[in-house]
Amino acid sequence: MAAPRSRTVAAATMALQAAGCLVVGAILAGVILTRAREARLNQEHQYAFDSQLMLVSPLAFMAVGLWLGVRSGLVLLRPHPPGIGGQTRNDPADGVSWTGPSQPRRRPAKRRNQTMPPPSPIQAPDPAPTYPDRYCRACAELGLEPGVSWEVIRATWRRKLPLWHPDRGGDQERWLRKQAAYNLLQAWEQFRL
Repeated sequence: MAAPRSRTVAAATMALQAAGCLVVGAILAGVILTRAREARLNQEHQYAFDSQLMLVSPLAFMAVGLWLGVRSGLVLLRPHPPGIGGQTRNDPADGVSWTGPSQPRRRPAKRRNQTMPPPSPIQAPDPAPTYPDRYCRACAELGLEPGVSWEVIRATWRRKLPLWHPDRGGDQERWLRKQAAYNLLQAWEQFRL
């Protein structure tokens, strides 16, 4: 009986990992042993000793590679999970146990007259506030964006008041427009509260 595709892929993956670990371990061991031999020839005994201690790393790589190689072979040798009848399988190597009937459980049938609840309405974000045309024109007259806070309106008014006032050399008609815009925005603010 052929192994299922997923088990074959798992075994092949583990075999590739095992081969990779063995190759990396062998390369590291070769480099370390070469450096240790050179150190011994140059009378650097401490360096040679330390290099030999570093062989633990490639040996660990090789041990993991061997373990993965053995495990990939065991994956292919494992019996399949039960497919017929209500068999039970407990395999400590897997850490998994299968029990139960061969047929998957089916969901209980829904009643025909049972209706689905209506989908919950999704709250749309609040639309951007709309301002009357006169409010927008008043903001534009003072050089402000519609919707700014009263503190900003008031600060702008106080900062630009000397530029617009007729007693300070400003145009009378311009002053009346600015004052009317400020009064409208002031009334708007009181209305909002």
